[in-house]
Amino acid sequence: MMSLEVLKEILKEFESIIEKESAIINASELPTIQGDSTLLSLLFQNLISNSLKYSKKEKPPSITI
Repeated sequence: MMSLEVLKEILKEFESIIEKESAIINASELPTIQGDSTLLSLLFQNLISNSLKYSKKEKPPSITI
């Protein structure tokens, strides 16, 4: 499974929130892993959601994965 493909799907789901918050998302090359794509999706959802939720309101969030 391609981690980057899963991440791209999650970023589409968060697209409106990312735009609203003017967030910057940087993703370096991610490894191909063997695992459950649903769990990997949940991992990325939680990382991005928490990063957006707990960022400082004074400046746009910058998330690096």
